[in-house]
Amino acid sequence: VLGWTLTLMGRFDEAIRHLNHILELDPDYGPARSQLGHAYAGKGMFDEAIRNLESFTWRKPLLGLGYIVAGRNAEARALLDEMIRSGSIQFERPSEIGMIYLGLGERELAAEWLEKAFAARDYMVALHMSALWAPNRSDPLIRDYLRRMGIPG
Repeated sequence: VLGWTLTLMGRFDEAIRHLNHILELDPDYGPARSQLGHAYAGKGMFDEAIRNLESFTWRKPLLGLGYIVAGRNAEARALLDEMIRSGSIQFERPSEIGMIYLGLGERELAAEWLEKAFAARDYMVALHMSALWAPNRSDPLIRDYLRRMGIPG
């Protein structure tokens, strides 16, 4: 939780130190890997972000968002297509799928998935502060979504 909080506060170096310490104790602790990916993305260290997100395989949409912020749209598209083919997309957080579509420039699909997120009261909307969401934070679709959820932008 401390690593996540430091990341959301923009204190990326502290978050990275803390999360790396956790991973020294348990190298396979997935949530720390995921948060480390967020912290590295916040610093613009995209290779490190992707490396950590790739090792946290049960949260594929976070990896997709990592690919988007790193400018690796083809990989984000391939990952999204694989989730669609396998049917796993139905088990993912709609807000994250919507953000991937938005990052790929597919606004209609992004709006559709953000509507699903709104209807499901997808609590991951708090990630609007995360480095993985940052590129789209000011997009009107996201601003409207956050406003409707009662979250100040």
